[in-house]
Amino acid sequence: MTADQSYPPILDDLPAPEDRLGFQPYVLALSDILLAPDTHTPLTLGLFGRWGSGKTSLMLQLQRTVEAGGKPGQASRYRTVWFNAWKYNQEDALWRALLLVLLDDLEHLLKEDPPAKPKKGEPAPRPTAEELLDLLREALYHETAWSEQGERSINWTQALTAGAGIGLNLALSLLGPGLAAAGVAADTLQEARKELGKGAPVSQVGKLAEAFRREEIVHYQAQLRSLEQFQQNFALLVKMLLWPDAKTPRRLVVFVDDLDRCLPEKAIEVLEALKLFLDVAGCIFVLALDSEAIENAVRRRYQGEVKAREYLEKIVQVPFVLPPIEAGPMRAYVQSLAPALPDPRCAEVFAVGLGANPRQVKRILNIFLLLSRLVERRPELKGAIQPVRLAKIVAIQHAYRELYDLVKLTPGYLSDLDAHFRENKRGGRLGEEGATRPALPEALAS
Repeated sequence: MTADQSYPPILDDLPAPEDRLGFQPYVLALSDILLAPDTHTPLTLGLFGRWGSGKTSLMLQLQRTVEAGGKPGQASRYRTVWFNAWKYNQEDALWRALLLVLLDDLEHLLKEDPPAKPKKGEPAPRPTAEELLDLLREALYHETAWSEQGERSINWTQALTAGAGIGLNLALSLLGPGLAAAGVAADTLQEARKELGKGAPVSQVGKLAEAFRREEIVHYQAQLRSLEQFQQNFALLVKMLLWPDAKTPRRLVVFVDDLDRCLPEKAIEVLEALKLFLDVAGCIFVLALDSEAIENAVRRRYQGEVKAREYLEKIVQVPFVLPPIEAGPMRAYVQSLAPALPDPRCAEVFAVGLGANPRQVKRILNIFLLLSRLVERRPELKGAIQPVRLAKIVAIQHAYRELYDLVKLTPGYLSDLDAHFRENKRGGRLGEEGATRPALPEALAS
């Protein structure tokens, strides 16, 4: 391929909504569970796989299949919501972002297909679906107000002189839930005396600290009542919108993606919100995550008090570990990504030499395409480096770092390996074609 010839385009990093990796059997099996009328809800299904293994692509294909689950000519019984956790990672409360996305979608459903009006003479339901939406949103903002206000600085002189009610509210916001009572009192006294100087007696500050603690207890009790009320209101809203009548029950299927890319504590918040707030009949959650990353987050969060694997098992009822992609589908995938490679053997190198990680294959293909352009534009290298040899070097550099370091020191070593593995291939001693792990011998024999 010369400098004036066209190269395959650089590849994007987006998931594929169409099946290029042989995922269709998984999609059909998983959708059978989600679409089966006798599947009990609430239900959480986990799609487990490492970074770049194709979880998002699988979930996109599963969402499309679920959305098409209705009978021809009828509205689908399955309402799907997509929540990209990484998109909201900068939010103070990631769990709240999830709940608000759900409420927004339920509001759209309410406008598109409102519950039937009561028959003449029947009382209207109270609260209505609109009122429930307002109550749920108000509860979410109220619950996070404490932590958000707690970051503000407090003018202690103003707090003490402006009246007990205002002082208590500001102080409670500063302290926030979770502080030990003794620690609260000590910190309060120290900060108050620093700011007030001689302007307020110690006894007055001490009484204020005691009031803070009493008010904190009241706040904890209010939080518990609010949590229970939120669960009840959400369940009632879902029932109103998903079960307009007994003959046409619907389901809300929520797809949560990129949870393992978020900060560990935020990922745990979302998982706990699923159990605390959303454990409601009619709801199905599909989580795409790296189980190892989540288990590590649980260990850091609870410092050994909770067994990480058991924690995840209590949340996910149907775990599905994404199987490795076999060499055949991976070869077809590489060819579909870059059908105009300068040498058809390059596809074989990338398919069998890099393992079963589609995103990693894309990334390394881009590196190869960039280096191919550089070779063509350097006169002293043009024609000196065969494309398939360059593909092997790029694959070794990223999948076999120790071997790459050796090849840099002894360039002829790669040619010796080529000859050795080609001879083994002719003798049928390279192993089975269906290998799913990085297969250096097969890559070098290409």
